[in-house]
Amino acid sequence: MTAARQLLDLVRDGLLCNPSAVDASLPTGELVQEHVRRNGMGPLMFTSLLERGQAPAGDWAGVQDAYLSATLEHNKHLQNGIRLAERFEAQGIPTICYRGPFSGLRLYKDIATRPFQDIDLIVPDDQAEAAYELALRSGFQSQQEGVPSGFFRRHHIHWALHSNGTLLDLHWRVEHPYTLYKIDYDEIFADSHMVTHQGYSWREPSPVHLFLLCCSQLTKTEPAALHLAQDDNASDHLFQQRLLWKWMDIARLWQDENLVAQSDTLVKIARRWRMEASLSAGLAGLQSLFGLQIPELLVASLRQVGAWPTDTPAYGPESDGPGFLSKFALKRGGFRFNRINDIGRYLVPPADFFGGASKVPVFLQRITHFCIGLVRMAFVAADVIWTLGLRQIFRSQKKALAAKPVLLRT
Repeated sequence: MTAARQLLDLVRDGLLCNPSAVDASLPTGELVQEHVRRNGMGPLMFTSLLERGQAPAGDWAGVQDAYLSATLEHNKHLQNGIRLAERFEAQGIPTICYRGPFSGLRLYKDIATRPFQDIDLIVPDDQAEAAYELALRSGFQSQQEGVPSGFFRRHHIHWALHSNGTLLDLHWRVEHPYTLYKIDYDEIFADSHMVTHQGYSWREPSPVHLFLLCCSQLTKTEPAALHLAQDDNASDHLFQQRLLWKWMDIARLWQDENLVAQSDTLVKIARRWRMEASLSAGLAGLQSLFGLQIPELLVASLRQVGAWPTDTPAYGPESDGPGFLSKFALKRGGFRFNRINDIGRYLVPPADFFGGASKVPVFLQRITHFCIGLVRMAFVAADVIWTLGLRQIFRSQKKALAAKPVLLRT
């Protein structure tokens, strides 16, 4: 059994509350330690040892320090994020907090257990600029100095900010450009509510909306997430690509909110938002990776629309492309390099993308959509060249000219 499989079984036993797992010893080995380090699982391993009544020793001697360090760091970032969210709410800007430390408190009952890199806040699209200005006045700064905020607003899904060591993504949407989702953010905010966990309060989507947003994180970073979820031999990739926590969030939500009883609502909203594939990836992972029971009627309804294929091809990890190109695509272009095929699907979407209440024939809608898409991409290319290329050159030249008289006088 591989190291990744051993760790996955450990997580599965914890989710299923397997009583025999308490008596089993934790896996050991160099590769196990590497997976634990890479996926930020040290605090989780510490709590697993406590459940077994064991003291950290041997390979696990350092997990207590990792737990204490994570508790301090995560509390600091959580407080910075919540303070900003409270300022937004006080100014009439509803702010949804999700993932990261909010998932740690809500789903794991322990802020240290769930690792994260940044705080995620979502504000309404029409109030995004006001939220950004308020964030700047609150001490946050852009992580991309020299790039105008309007550039990210035109081509991205969030501003990447930082303050006092806290990284924060201020979103107005969560899906990358050129995806065919139709996420209804007005519906999300209308059904959102305030929650309190361990003395902290924040705004959260309804359980169904939160579940779908978490499922979207799978296909956002891993186009073949559905195939990965159905491949029994893909556990190594699961840990190498740090996808474990995304599926664990989904599994915890499924259990804590008893979403089995809301299966029909899940499918209806997923269809409206064109997220059947993301929902299928999340549910398939719950079933095959974690051994959770998924209602057959729910699986059948997703199979009817082809979101859950009966015969799944063998899973093969997709290339992220050259490192510099991947970084440029994400930081500057607004999308991940491994999702570049989304551009083709965006230009020529399936027929069911159109229709609805429109009286315009589908073929005319398709032509209009294609032309608008090409114009949009041409604008993006020109904007990137100007903002990140020529603009920087001209700025450097101006600085050089302004500096010459000073140099001549000295």
